Amino acid sequence: MESKSGNKTLTLCVIAPDGRETKVECDSVKLSAIDGEKKRGGGYLGIRKGHIDAIVSLDNKPICAYLDGDIVYKQNNSGGVAVIKSNSVTVFQL
Repeated sequence: MESKSGNKTLTLCVIAPDGRETKVECDSVKLSAIDGEKKRGGGYLGIRKGHIDAIVSLDNKPICAYLDGDIVYKQNNSGGVAVIKSNSVTVFQL
């Protein structure tokens, strides 16, 4: 699938602690990672289709998904883990 601008899309899936699942098609995702042993914010991470696979600890900052420059999903996050694949981002919230 492609966005209007021709960018390849990826799927953001957010799984809440109660098991509710939200899926969104987007061309990029922005989330905040925790870095280091002190669990301090490591900064924002931008993800597009084709990103290298990774598992990231999340900070208590919003998760945003964009499509053609518009925000299509934004939610406060209380931490958790993101599993990044080349065509998807799955967030398990705490």
